Amino acid sequence: MAEVIAVKDEEVVIQVRIKLNGSMLDREESIQSAVNDVGCLATSEAFKRFDTTGAPIRIDNVRMTSKGVVKKRYETPYGAIDIERYVYQTSTGGKTYCPLDEHARL
Repeated sequence: MAEVIAVKDEEVVIQVRIKLNGSMLDREESIQSAVNDVGCLATSEAFKRFDTTGAPIRIDNVRMTSKGVVKKRYETPYGAIDIERYVYQTSTGGKTYCPLDEHARL
């Protein structure tokens, strides 16, 4: 089991607890699961750095406002993670825009 202990500036502190009981295979699977949990948590924190605050933005001189946060599932090397990120649209509707996806080059 892993959990985020602290996030400050460009750093995240993650604590992990690994059970080392059972056969060697059980222990290896427990270690691998914990490593994947750490990877998912760190990647989630990294993604958040690419999102906006929800304030209106301009793209090619066109004003866009937030439709709020929308949850999206992203596949990572460590497993799938669900991220709530801001999605934008113009006042006339049409295609939506997600700054996180563009800024993180997803």
